[in-house]
Amino acid sequence: GVLNSKFIDTKIKPLQPRGDFGPRSIHKLPFDFPIPKFESNNKYHKKISEISLECHRKASKELDGLLSSYKSIGVLRSKIRDYLNEELAQIDECVKTIMED
Repeated sequence: GVLNSKFIDTKIKPLQPRGDFGPRSIHKLPFDFPIPKFESNNKYHKKISEISLECHRKASKELDGLLSSYKSIGVLRSKIRDYLNEELAQIDECVKTIMED
């Protein structure tokens, strides 16, 4: 959940090399930020984990239908992100909170 958050994405964008289709090569860049270790008693960590699991379930089901219509990984990622918009927004709020503490 943390690695796929908009918060981390925004932080790494300026550090990424640019290619013909925009920023690329994220590799280890997200790990350059102080992502806290998971703590099961932290309500934000638990919420990120729970929502991430739900996103995985929902995305798996949605992806089955999308694979026959779209072949581009970029398009598929975009469609899934649109589909999970509310959940991803909740994860992002939690990530902002834990990263700014």
